[in-house]
Formats: sequence, structure tokens, C-alpha cells
Amino acid sequence: MIQTYGLAVDEIPRILMIPYDSDGSIRINVLFLILGGLDVAVQYTIIIYCGLRMHIVMTREFARCSIPNKKLQKQFFRALIVQTVVPTILFVFPALFVLFCPLLDMEMHFQTGWIYAALSLYPPIDSLAFMILISEYRRVTKELLKLIFPDKPRQVANGSATLAKTG
Repeated sequence: MIQTYGLAVDEIPRILMIPYDSDGSIRINVLFLILGGLDVAVQYTIIIYCGLRMHIVMTREFARCSIPNKKLQKQFFRALIVQTVVPTILFVFPALFVLFCPLLDMEMHFQTGWIYAALSLYPPIDSLAFMILISEYRRVTKELLKLIFPDKPRQVANGSATLAKTG
């Protein structure tokens, strides 16, 4: 880049998003963004419709279910909602911000590496959501954590106690 164009790579933007041509007409990449936005809107419309439909059917079916089954179904429903909201916050909102700034004539003068960090947070947050929201998973997780990080000394087979690690 420095030899051909006389530009240092560390001084220019890596992703160029130029929404308009020199004559003022909309470029193809803007149409791609618009179609992508419509695609996301259709997906979220389907998610909302199916979620509401599922809620209505579950409410109707709860009259015939046992109390533990109702409780479990409500927990799974909440977990599904979290599994929809978390990717929206971690993926869609940052992407919208970065992709639509040029359309709004906003310049970004900051590093965008945080977006990659946000993307990498999804798998653990998804797993944690299930471990926290579903009571059976929460119980097993607490038991495992007690085995890994015991509060009190444990008794060994010969009767002597072992000290729990601190710090």
C-alpha cells in the first residue's frame, strides 16, 4: 500500500463503506445493507410470531399439565427468550452501528476490536443462561461448584480432614 498508493496501512480505515457514488446515486453495497436489514426484520418478525404463538399454546395446555411440568416449561420458555435477546445485543446492535454509520454521515475514530470481543461472549453467556434459568441445571451446577470449591474441609476415607484451598 505504501509503495503503490503512498498510504500507510495503520493510518487508513480497514473497512471502507462509501454509500454514494460521485454522482450522488446509491451504491450497490447500500442496497445490500437494505436487503440485509429486511432479512433481519423478517427473521425477527418470525421469532416474535412464533414466540407469541408458543406462549398462547403453552398457556392453553397448562390447564392439563402438572405443576412441575408447568414450571419446567416456563423456565425453558424464558431460556429461549434469553437465547434470542443475547445474540441481538451482542451481534445485531454492534453490526448495525458499524454498518449504518456511513449512511448517517458519522465518522468512527475508535477501534472496533470490541465487536470481536462481544462476538466471543455469546457461547459462554448462552450456556450460563441455561445453567441459571433452568432449576435442574442450576442445582447440578451448584453441586459441581461445591465439589470444586468446597467451603468446609472434606472428610477423607481414613478420617483425617483435608483443608480447602483459599485465595
